[in-house]
Amino acid sequence: MQSSSMSSPSLSSLTQAMRPKTLIVRRPLHSLHTKRTNTLNNWNRRHFSDSSAEALTKETVKEKTTGETDFALFTQVGRIIYAFGLVYFISEYGFELTICEGPSMLPTIRPLGEIVLLDRFTPRWYGLQGGSNGKQRETFARKRQREHEQRIREEGKIDGRFPWHETRVPANQLSSTGVKDRFVNQVTSGISVGDVIVVKHPDRVGTVCKRVLGLPGDIVTKPTQRTQKEGILDRSMPENLVVPDGHLWIEGDNPWNSSDSRNYGPIPASLIVGRVLVRLWPLRGKAMMERGARPVQDDDPKFSFSGSAVFPAGYDNQIILGGQQHKEQ
Repeated sequence: MQSSSMSSPSLSSLTQAMRPKTLIVRRPLHSLHTKRTNTLNNWNRRHFSDSSAEALTKETVKEKTTGETDFALFTQVGRIIYAFGLVYFISEYGFELTICEGPSMLPTIRPLGEIVLLDRFTPRWYGLQGGSNGKQRETFARKRQREHEQRIREEGKIDGRFPWHETRVPANQLSSTGVKDRFVNQVTSGISVGDVIVVKHPDRVGTVCKRVLGLPGDIVTKPTQRTQKEGILDRSMPENLVVPDGHLWIEGDNPWNSSDSRNYGPIPASLIVGRVLVRLWPLRGKAMMERGARPVQDDDPKFSFSGSAVFPAGYDNQIILGGQQHKEQ
């Protein structure tokens, strides 16, 4: 009888039997490619989205900064243009600082030059006192003269001839009282006899500063020849001239050394630049350039010479008061 024997398993086979089985799943190649592509796309999307956002932010900031810079530059340029425009408007249509120089306006303005304030608005607004037409001014003056004579009759101050309703007080003899009222009257009326004005020279480029002595319709008696004898100016062979419509007769306060209407005749009112109101520099004497007749100096005969004699439109042999006569009234 044959005996059968069983062989016992080895240690290595038991170890292999006890190991866990690893399931290996092999995916198709196209599936792996799709996953890698999706992963790469997600990375690119995150990376380029961040970069695009950052680039967009930088571009926005740049545009904003550029816009702010352009706006600031535009604002500065606008302010400069506005400032120049404002200065031009004020100096052209309002007030202007100018220098008057030369010997023709002694003693009112010294030859070395003085800085004055020029009013350019009121002459344009009011024009000439009484109008620019001789007949119109004559009618206006006679109306005022009748009213003036009526007041004198009511007050009982008739003494011979009636005085003219406008006085011709020299500018350096005006009273120190009532300066404010005279100033208000000056800047609320047109160009009148006695105003110091700046006009464009009729024969050359430039301006001159003179005093108004005649307006349209006024009669000017001017000398045709002048001779000097012992410091006194003789006036001979007077010639009468009527100031035409729309014109003025101007002369300097120093008739011995002044080129004015006695040389080039009446000037058109359109040449008026402005009316001198105040002397700003130097600080001397009266600062106000008040309306008045040519100043006189008793201690200097040549300044006492009145130049041309001017009779106002509508004048009919009335007494024209001035200086001491005005004070007595």
